[in-house]
Amino acid sequence: MNPRSLNSNIFLTGFSGSGKTIVGRKVASLLGWRFVDLDSEIARETGKSVEVIFAEMGELYFRQLESDCLKKISIGKHQVISTGGGVVVEKLNRDIMHQNGVVVCLE
Repeated sequence: MNPRSLNSNIFLTGFSGSGKTIVGRKVASLLGWRFVDLDSEIARETGKSVEVIFAEMGELYFRQLESDCLKKISIGKHQVISTGGGVVVEKLNRDIMHQNGVVVCLE
C-alpha cells in the first residue's frame, strides 16, 4: 500500500522504547505529513506530564484522557501518530485507529 494514496493516518504502536517517536518523525517527514505524539498532546492539553497524571489521578483517569485525545486527533488526516504503549489495550482505541488509518506495531 502506498501511504501517499491514503486519505487517513498512520498509527504507530509498540512497547515503550520501540522507536515510535523516532520512526514517526522520520516517516512524517518523508511523507510531508504532520507528526503527533499522543502523550505529548495529552501533556499539552492538561498542563501535566503523563507521569504526574498517573501519580495524581491514576491509570484509569489517564486511559480515559488517552482515549479522548486519540478520538480527537484521529479526526485529522495525513498524520503519523505515535501512541502510548498501552493504547491498544482498549478495544475502543483499536477501533478508532482502524477506522481512521493504518496501524503499525513496532517491535
